[in-house]
Amino acid sequence: MTSVTGQWVLLCSGDDRSVDDVRAAHGLADALVARGHTVRVLEPARWLEADGADVVVVTTPAAEPSYAANAWRIAWVGEQVERWAAAPHLPAYDQVLATSPLSAERLRRATDRAGEVLMRGCDPGATGAGPADPAPDEDAARGTGHLSCAWLASVAAGETPETAGRLGLRAAGLLGLDADERRRTVRERHAWARRAEEIVRLVEAGRGRGPAPRHPVHFWPDYTSGNPIQSMMYAALGDVDAYPVAVPGTLADWLERRTPRAQGLVLHLHWTAPILQNCRSAVDALVALRRTLTALEGYVGAGGRMAWTIHNVLPHDVKWRWAELELAQWLADHAERVHVMAPVTVREARPFYVVDPARVVQVDLSSYEGVYPRWIGRQEARRRLGLEPHHRVLTAVGGIRAYKGLNRMLDVFAAMAAEDPDLRLLVAGQPSGDGIEELRERCEADPRVVARFGFVADADLQVWMHAADLAVLPYRAILNSAAFTLAHTFGLPVVGPAAGGLLEWDHVDHVRLFDPADDGSLEETLRTAVTDLVVDETRAARAHEAARAASLRLHPDRMADGLAEMIGSLVVG
Repeated sequence: MTSVTGQWVLLCSGDDRSVDDVRAAHGLADALVARGHTVRVLEPARWLEADGADVVVVTTPAAEPSYAANAWRIAWVGEQVERWAAAPHLPAYDQVLATSPLSAERLRRATDRAGEVLMRGCDPGATGAGPADPAPDEDAARGTGHLSCAWLASVAAGETPETAGRLGLRAAGLLGLDADERRRTVRERHAWARRAEEIVRLVEAGRGRGPAPRHPVHFWPDYTSGNPIQSMMYAALGDVDAYPVAVPGTLADWLERRTPRAQGLVLHLHWTAPILQNCRSAVDALVALRRTLTALEGYVGAGGRMAWTIHNVLPHDVKWRWAELELAQWLADHAERVHVMAPVTVREARPFYVVDPARVVQVDLSSYEGVYPRWIGRQEARRRLGLEPHHRVLTAVGGIRAYKGLNRMLDVFAAMAAEDPDLRLLVAGQPSGDGIEELRERCEADPRVVARFGFVADADLQVWMHAADLAVLPYRAILNSAAFTLAHTFGLPVVGPAAGGLLEWDHVDHVRLFDPADDGSLEETLRTAVTDLVVDETRAARAHEAARAASLRLHPDRMADGLAEMIGSLVVG
């Protein structure tokens, strides 16, 4: 496999957030050179030069393993532990080394290749090391026991800098030592020469486990921080020797940078809205469209492979329709796999662009079974939101945007609540787009509406769902709906529009569909659903069971397996 005595490359960042990472990369590199290794330290503009190395050590989560396809790949995690743990490509490192035992424990929850510790080091011969300036992430590091290069260098130089706490001192064997003993211990046990010796030994031992997945699947845009769906899709990539890598920045930038080495790369495109929606003029939209299409053509022409998931026929609140249509048709013509999550997708798209059925792979949108906590019960959830046991509660949870029809939902609710004093409405989600302040004011003006216009944490979502009797999706248009499958996850019957993928659910016991173009249909359907699926306790219990059964049928594992099969055909091919 990998020669420990071959060429080593260390990837580090050049930004101010990672000063300690840069110091660590150079310190370890110098010590490895002193041991006879060939070593290079590369900053962002030269990361692609890592290809061909025998061992690659990455000190920043901004880099990722695909820069070194055949090397033994090591993540060396310093201050930015949480950012590393959330990186979708972390499981593709062959070894994940932490700079403290507590960090190692946190990383072990993200990948089974973590657990070993390689602390930061220093040059024991340096004098006048200067102040040990904390990195911007030090507040987070205080709880991990991380000791920075600058702090160790200061102690080695005979200074007495403040420490972040007892955790770091204990891990470094410095707790309870006086200044002279601490200085001597740092110079003997934490010199870079010792770190070089330790990492060589760790690599030699680690290679016996075999490498992590080797094939990167680059995806764009990266919405993993606020939406778990992409992480759920990629959960089984390891089964096809692949791993996900988020594409940073703009799609065109990445394509232009990676096209010279695109042969065999796999790109998975999701939502296209970020390419054009922020353009301020038609000229800007034309420039963005031409640059993106030119970059895509270059990537495909150079041997890059591509899949596209159609989340929406066109972006919501589409701004530059003509440009979106041209982009969508190009993707439909050139993506080797077009992933749809509902069988109506090709038909729904036909008035706008044509998708070749031979390219289509259907993998249904899953529920969120096992993704969100469900331990808070109905009684406690209602208590937290100020609701009584006898209230009949509707919930509309998800991103708050104009196309989702919250305005008309409030109209319908006001009419129904005037007749039923026990009716309540829950509204929660991150707002965006125009008209938000008007919606906020309407919700705040009605004491029967409980609203949170803001991000709902994963642990809190169960409160807004378990407190409810019925989920309502008052949308005017839809293709796929995460809110629909989310309702199943929490056992809620659903009222939704007769459109897109929801058409499959017509005549299902726990689902009621309305005409999305008719406000009267929404009110009529909602009134019937409250009577049948909330007031009637027997039918309500059956609806809850049916929703939970649907959630289990649409388990995320099925979606992950289907995506892995689709992506695997590109990786192997």
